[in-house]
Amino acid sequence: MGLAAVLGGGTHTHYAVRDGERELVRGRIDTTDPDGTLAALLEAIRPHAPTALGLATFGPVDLNPSSPTYGCLRDTPKPGWGGAAFGPGLAAGLGGIPWVVDTDVNAAALAEAEHGGERTLAYVTVGTGVGVGWVRDGETPRMPDHPEAGHLPADAEDPFDGVCPFHGKCVEGMVAGPALRARAGGDPASLADDDPVWDWVARHLGRLVHAIQLLTPVDRLVLGGGVPESRTFLAPRVEAAAAALGGSYRSLAPGFVIAPRLQRPGLEGAFRLAMRAQKS
Repeated sequence: MGLAAVLGGGTHTHYAVRDGERELVRGRIDTTDPDGTLAALLEAIRPHAPTALGLATFGPVDLNPSSPTYGCLRDTPKPGWGGAAFGPGLAAGLGGIPWVVDTDVNAAALAEAEHGGERTLAYVTVGTGVGVGWVRDGETPRMPDHPEAGHLPADAEDPFDGVCPFHGKCVEGMVAGPALRARAGGDPASLADDDPVWDWVARHLGRLVHAIQLLTPVDRLVLGGGVPESRTFLAPRVEAAAAALGGSYRSLAPGFVIAPRLQRPGLEGAFRLAMRAQKS
């Protein structure tokens, strides 16, 4: 008995089950095809008989509870996942328990804001893709659709063509993991910290942060995901790039862009979704 949390990422999917404060199981599997990923998750979670499920997933995903495709993936750069019934499949496989779905970044924003006590917060993740989540007074934007700010146009001066299958030179197409792999001609880990590519990454993400502050100002912005967490010098450079674009208008206080304070914010956010499902 307990609550199940699933964090679906483009490369790995994390899961955990808790009974109160006691963690019954926690693990990670590769995000392969939908059927294989779903089967592996159910095998790991089902023995613990959770009573509610919180799913935080990469997207785009249908977040409209009244929609017949609620919790299903829509057109996504992840091959084979377009239309996948991720949420419905998990809930049905766990015996039809109540469940709530949100994006991975919305869930991470929810957990980070609760942890830090911010009324408003944005969470930007840079990994397999670039996602942006918002939270305001404990609520995330879900209707009529969730944010996809990672697909905002990128800095046109960058000579790299971009890899996004939908937009080419959007922020995601220029700085996410697949883009860095293409820029490096192999493993992005081979890029030195002083490689000029990081100047472009900072510039693109700085434009994204600046746009966030123009469109929906927040108290703080958390920069997470595999890319910035492996290159800790990025956060201050992104903040500097955003501050330079804003000038004195919507100026950023030092320390506005920070690293995640929670070890697994997306998974912690999924537990908060499970709590909401349990109460519904």
